[in-house]
Amino acid sequence: MKRFAAPFLAAVVLSACGGGSGGATGSAPTDKERIAALEAEGKLPKLDRSSDLKGPDLNSDGVRDDIEAILKAKYQGKQLAATVQFARSYRPVFDLPEGDRVAAQTVSNQGTRAMKCLHRKFDGETLETNPSVVSRQIVAMTFNTKERLKTYMRYNATLSGSVLSLPDGDTCEE
Repeated sequence: MKRFAAPFLAAVVLSACGGGSGGATGSAPTDKERIAALEAEGKLPKLDRSSDLKGPDLNSDGVRDDIEAILKAKYQGKQLAATVQFARSYRPVFDLPEGDRVAAQTVSNQGTRAMKCLHRKFDGETLETNPSVVSRQIVAMTFNTKERLKTYMRYNATLSGSVLSLPDGDTCEE
């Protein structure tokens, strides 16, 4: 997990910011090529980078298929359910009307419930079970392209100045 976190987050930032130069002409490889090599070596998860903001969700469970596969490979039981709930809470971000503060707050409330669930199901004793690390990884996977990241930034800008509070009780869906 430690090996996975730093290169993964760096690759997401690189891919979200665009490419590099080089590659086919014999110069240094592009960011895209470096990411592809890291994926091929198994150092980074293979993520959907299509132009579809939401990405594929063939089983219509509200979680992008590539993210769901990664979560299922890493987690089991209640931790899997909590990570899936958290990943699902971000999908509506892609449908928000720009600048709609009320709709953004509704989505944020679901995210807050999912975050509280993560904190209940992960003990935080190790990096792999730290709910803050787990949540950041899911966010990085979800908003892994330039357009997805722009959408996330607009969502956060819409929420700017909002006050959030943690919900009471058990917020886990499963």
